[in-house]
Formats: sequence, C-alpha cells, structure tokens
Amino acid sequence: MNTHAHRTMFSLLALMLCLLPACFGGDEPDEKEDKEPPVSQLDTCDEHDFAPSGWIGPGVGEDGKLLEPASSYVMAGTAGLPRASEADQVNFDMHNTAILEDILTREGFVAANLGGSTVCNTGRTMSLWRDHDSMMKFVLGDAHLAAMTEVSDILQESKTSNWTFEPDAQGNFPTWETYAEHMDEVDATIYQREE
Repeated sequence: MNTHAHRTMFSLLALMLCLLPACFGGDEPDEKEDKEPPVSQLDTCDEHDFAPSGWIGPGVGEDGKLLEPASSYVMAGTAGLPRASEADQVNFDMHNTAILEDILTREGFVAANLGGSTVCNTGRTMSLWRDHDSMMKFVLGDAHLAAMTEVSDILQESKTSNWTFEPDAQGNFPTWETYAEHMDEVDATIYQREE
C-alpha cells in the first residue's frame, strides 16, 4: 500500500466517530441563499481504487472472524475528506497518532476496518464496539475531543453514523456493503473556511 493511501486510511481512524452534529446559525437569513450548496465529494467521487485494510483489533481471530461473537455490537462508520495543505496534514497526523494510541487500548473496542481512495483523497472507517458506553468513552476521551475541536480545520467534509450490528452464526464481520447501506443515508457535513 502506498504511503499516501495508508496515511489517509489511518488518519480517518483518528477521526473515527466524529459524532458532533453540524452546527447551523440561528434564524438570520444566509446572505448567499440563492447560491447552490456545495456538492459533497464524499457522495459523488468515484472511489474505484478503494482499498480496505481488513479488520484489525483485539477482537479479530486468526481466521479473520470475530473472537467469541456477542449477540450484537455497536457499529460506527465514518467518512472524511482531509484538507491537503502540508500544515493541515501535520496537524491531522498529530491527532491521528494520539487517537491511534488511545483507541487500540480502549476497553470495549473490538475491531476496525479502514479504507481509502487515493483518487478521491477520501478515507472511510468501520469500527465495532462491545457497547454504546465503550464507544462514547472513546468519543469523549481526551485524544478524540482534541481532534474534534479542530475538525473543520482538519477535514473538508465528514459524515458519521452508528447502528446495531448482529453478527451471523459464523462470526463474520460487517461488510463494506453493510457500511454503505447505512452511510449512504447520511448527509456529509462540508466545512467551509477562508483560505
């Protein structure tokens, strides 16, 4: 895997579970109401080179299936389009390192599968958690919160969701098709900033 695709995929893990809702202004009309809203690259770019990492984490057996499958898990999905400047990438990588160190030691973290497209410069994550409380302890942890305070500086776009996943009798992990079924219904948040 090339370094750029690897960085994009693991960088998205750093922003995993960005559960902050989009914030909109009050009742004041937007000065540019007649302007078309920006089109989401996350929703429109053809990720024909999408490359998944496969499942990694403490809950992955040698056979690539869930170790001791539970009846259900909390599944989280993220998608992001990082900003491209060198300074933004340095900031992004700093948060990525802190979050990776944190998530892999979190109680209740089962596994993650990361994917990315070099053509679209997008990254996507799926993560499996034992329960909602475990996921939220990560989301509200210092490393994740530090990244979330800078999300509009780190990403051009993002989308997130979480849902219940019930594994089959063979202990198979969710597929990217399962991810798409849920994430395709989520609108991307597009972060505008003055460059």
